[in-house]
Amino acid sequence: MLFSQVLSFTGIAPPVERVRSWILKGGAAVTEQALFAGGNFVMNVALARSLPAADYGAFAFTYTILITLTAVHNAFILEPATVLETSRYASHLRAYCRAQLVLHAVFTACLGAILVAAGIAVSSVGLASSVGSALISAGACCPAILLFWLTRRFMYLLTRPMAAMTGSALYLASICAGIAVGIQLYDLSPVVGFLIMGAGGALAAAFMLLLIAHQAPRVTEDAVPFTMRTLISERWRYGRWLLAKVCLETAHAPAVTFIVTATLGLAAAGTLRAMQVFMVPISHTMTALSNLALPTLARDFGAGKLDSLRQKSRLITSLLVALALTVEIILVLFHGSLERLLYLGKFSSASALIPLFGIAALFDGAATSYGIVLSAVQQPRLLLISSAVSGPLALVVAVLSIQAWGIYGAALSFIVTYALSMIIRHRLARPWLATSHHLAQRRMESSEAGRERA
Repeated sequence: MLFSQVLSFTGIAPPVERVRSWILKGGAAVTEQALFAGGNFVMNVALARSLPAADYGAFAFTYTILITLTAVHNAFILEPATVLETSRYASHLRAYCRAQLVLHAVFTACLGAILVAAGIAVSSVGLASSVGSALISAGACCPAILLFWLTRRFMYLLTRPMAAMTGSALYLASICAGIAVGIQLYDLSPVVGFLIMGAGGALAAAFMLLLIAHQAPRVTEDAVPFTMRTLISERWRYGRWLLAKVCLETAHAPAVTFIVTATLGLAAAGTLRAMQVFMVPISHTMTALSNLALPTLARDFGAGKLDSLRQKSRLITSLLVALALTVEIILVLFHGSLERLLYLGKFSSASALIPLFGIAALFDGAATSYGIVLSAVQQPRLLLISSAVSGPLALVVAVLSIQAWGIYGAALSFIVTYALSMIIRHRLARPWLATSHHLAQRRMESSEAGRERA
């Protein structure tokens, strides 16, 4: 059954080489994401083990803000590039990548300036100095960190996940080397942590840009069918819906962090982040499969191959949910041992949070699969509708549950957020997930109902 589903992902009875190519690319994409997640995972674990809980809380607080800005970057740069490029500019990828680099440089300079300004403001009013310095460091490194994210996405546009895997391996190696040097020469701190991430991102991005320069197809400049103005206009038309979605949906994680910090302190925020780290590998694996599937689904939609789109979306949903369920079983059985393995018992009193975040990842897997469908059919407005409903409800749950149960209430709010997102996105994606027979039947029923009303 699973083999037949894999075959259906690539078409009806495809050649053996085509199946083999998809298996290799899929494995490379998952491995690439694991290596990328491994770098961030190692950094979080090293800081959580070596820093006092309050100092790690400062890093977690700042890192959460950085991830929120990363979602803004995804709304205007990464996802539009993936969805629009595959249907419009596939034959002009070299020039398209250069234009994206210019947009990225301007956009991330603004994002970095926001973080630096926030850090200066926090330090000037006499709040936690560790938070202020961490914000400044994160702002300075933001363009380099996000450049690595952009070049990874370029590799997926080129359908070169193995090249992206090499870049992520370099990133992981750079993080490990940076931590080792930091421990030997300095004491690890939130500032040093962001500097290491920025240096690793810059090195890996430079490597992948060299690969892109050799692998992207060459075309004459006069054949390029876009200008910088048209690209910015496209980003606004498509990305404004995703930006509104980001403001509603991704605001949940920083809002929870802010609430926990304000009511329970930086140490509690650090504990919460330390337990969330166990969710990072599964989240990045889902992202890997999404990055691999989204261009393919977008091409199917652009070509009118809705049956193929439905088959592939069902396979992606099955894979993501099965993966998350497997991880959740492991977390339920071994969460205490995993906490001791990574943190040496430092957060043992909160280890029960680990399987709670695993449940959130399970719902997130299903929600992600339906979100891919809505992105592929170019319906960012429907993603906004989903966030507009689930986001405010989740924040209300967060406020009430944190007041009642502390950091366990914070974990509950993540479960509610992803569960609501899954339910709403599934309902919105149903028109594209229904079979041709069901669609025809619905049209017939609607027509008959209209005649009866007439």
